[in-house]
Amino acid sequence: MARQKLPSKKELTLGEVAEKYQVSDAATFAWKKQMRAAGLPWTWEGIEKFKDIKRAQPVGELADIKKQKLQKEVERLDIKIQRERAELVLAAEVQEAFTRILSIWCSEIDALVNDLPGQIGGLSENEMLPKLKSRGEMLKRNAGQAISMLP
Repeated sequence: MARQKLPSKKELTLGEVAEKYQVSDAATFAWKKQMRAAGLPWTWEGIEKFKDIKRAQPVGELADIKKQKLQKEVERLDIKIQRERAELVLAAEVQEAFTRILSIWCSEIDALVNDLPGQIGGLSENEMLPKLKSRGEMLKRNAGQAISMLP
């Protein structure tokens, strides 16, 4: 295919290019954006080089690239929707919540260790058991309240 000698101009208009190649202004604008991204100048020579690159690129490859881009966008939006619905949380948020709950439990256990010897000293095993169960239930309640206060 013989190429025509095209006049070289510093800056082309979208209308000139659209008329020459018989495409819409929107298509011409899309070419210009793609050429800019590819580092090609907006000149007749640049357009010809761009068209050569497009012709050399297999159609299937371009379709695959567009399909992958669309899939990634859909995945990104799915994640965003799941976060808005509170179906998905960041690992950092889970770690922070776990750390707070663990901190509460540790302080409760420390209190249990400090208070319990005085309360059960001199008691028989049967007398100690209700006190231990009561403190265990209190630990569970406090942990439940801590969990319910999480965002």
